[in-house]
Amino acid sequence: MEDEIEPLVVSIKCTAYNHEPYIRQCLEGFVMQKTNFRFEAIVHDDASTDGTAAIIREYAEKYPDIIKPIYETENQYSKHDGSLDRIMDAHMHGKYIALCEGDDYWIDPLKLQKQVDFLENRLEYGLVNTDVNVLYQEESFLRKQYNISKSLWNNKFVNGEVPVVYILSGQYFIKTPTVLLRRELYIDYTKSIDYLNILQRGFLMGDTPLWVYIAQHSRLGYIDEVTTVYRRNKNSVSNSKYLLSRLKFLLSSSELRMYYIQYYPEFFSDSFKIRVNKIFERRLLVYSCFDLFYDSVFASSMLRRRVRTVRSSYSLRFLYKFCYVIYAQSQNVLMNMYHKMRLS
Repeated sequence: MEDEIEPLVVSIKCTAYNHEPYIRQCLEGFVMQKTNFRFEAIVHDDASTDGTAAIIREYAEKYPDIIKPIYETENQYSKHDGSLDRIMDAHMHGKYIALCEGDDYWIDPLKLQKQVDFLENRLEYGLVNTDVNVLYQEESFLRKQYNISKSLWNNKFVNGEVPVVYILSGQYFIKTPTVLLRRELYIDYTKSIDYLNILQRGFLMGDTPLWVYIAQHSRLGYIDEVTTVYRRNKNSVSNSKYLLSRLKFLLSSSELRMYYIQYYPEFFSDSFKIRVNKIFERRLLVYSCFDLFYDSVFASSMLRRRVRTVRSSYSLRFLYKFCYVIYAQSQNVLMNMYHKMRLS
C-alpha cells in the first residue's frame, strides 16, 4: 500500500527501434538502479522489425513496477511530426525526466540517486549531466571519460551558468543518456515557439535545442563521474554508414546554428557568426552536389547562386564529391589508426 502512494520521482524516457543486440543491456541499466524513491522507465518500441519488442516484453513482465512498455504497430519517428514525443510525454509523470536511447546503457547503479540529490538541493538548476564512456561499436573501442579525454568544458562551469554559444560550438557537450532534468522545464520547452519552429524545420540534432532552452532558463549542473556508456554505431543518425546521411546530418547541425544566430543574435560574437556561416556554406555546397533539389531556408541569395552554378556544372559537382569522399575516407583511416594505437 505504501508503494501505491509513494510519489513518482523519475520517469525514464527510452526509445527503441531495432535494438535487439543492445536493448537488454539498456534495460539492465534501469532495473539495477538503487534509489530511495520510486521511478519508472517508459520504454517505447517504435514498430521494430527484429526481436526488440520481445525483449522489452520479457523485462516488463519481470519488472512491472519499473518497465512500462509502449508498443507501436506503425513507426512514429519517420513521420517527423512530433508524434513520438507526444505519445511518450503523455505517459511520463515523474518530477524529473531521465533520457536513454535503447542502444545506450547506464553503468552506475547510483546514477539516478546522485542526480536527484543534486537537483533537490539546487533549485536554480534545471538539468544535471555527467561524464560518459563512448563505445565505438564496429571498432570495439571504448573511449573512457570522454569529456576529459576530449578536453570538453563541462567541468569548468562550476556555477552552472553555461553560455548558449558553448553548447552550440560543442565545447560544452551533453551526451543525452547522462541527463536528468526537471519535468516542468521539459514541458515548457515543448510548448515554446522554438520547439514548434525546430519541429517544422526537421533538424536532426534532436536534443541540442532542449539543452539550449534549459540553459536559457536555468543553470546546468555537472557531476564529474562516468555513469553511462554512449554507443556509436553505423545505424545511428549522426554516424551513419551512408555518405549522404552523414552529409545531411552535418548540414542539419549547421542549419540549427544558423537558426539560433538568426533568432538570438545577441548570444553570439561576430567571429562565431562568421565561422558558423563559413561552415554552413561549405556543407550546403557539398550536400547540393548529391541532392540536386535541396534548398535551405538559411541560404543567402548569393549562396543560392553559387549552389546553382555548382549544380549546373558536372565537373564542379564531381570535384566537390571527390574532395569530400577523400576527406571522409582519410578521417576514417585516421580514426581507425587512433583506435588501434589506444588498444595496443
